[in-house]
Amino acid sequence: MTYAFAAALLAVGIMAEAAAAEAPGYYIGAHAGRNNPDGWRPSVDLGAGTAFEGEATLRRGSHAGLVAGRERGHLRYEAEYARGQLRFTRLAL
Repeated sequence: MTYAFAAALLAVGIMAEAAAAEAPGYYIGAHAGRNNPDGWRPSVDLGAGTAFEGEATLRRGSHAGLVAGRERGHLRYEAEYARGQLRFTRLAL
């Protein structure tokens, strides 16, 4: 295989990829899972030197969602609906 032929094959591949990138692509998807944090250490600053350290204890939660979008080149437009929960078992400041 000559270098010119290899370069031509590479150029055709690059042009085909560029043409495919110009065509808009639509997609849909779904996601679901668990939220697994077990704790959170918040710091609340009320200004003027008044700050509180806190602690939150959490239980496992879940989340789910749907997504739909359109992609063309380097642009992507997307709409997403997500719903989930975290369960606080203790919150203290």
